[in-house]
Amino acid sequence: MKKKPLTPRDIAVLAVVVMIFVAVVAGFVWLFVDGSSPAFHRCGKDPCPFTIGAP
Repeated sequence: MKKKPLTPRDIAVLAVVVMIFVAVVAGFVWLFVDGSSPAFHRCGKDPCPFTIGAP
């Protein structure tokens, strides 16, 4: 199976997918760094990303 060269449309689609992925990851990081996330408050002052949803 020969690999096709990337067309400008392929590059645009790829760029959009990467941008969405980066935005989602950045959003999660921002939530954990920011003290207003519910997971942060449940654990007191220490952020604990591994106990999301814990009482």
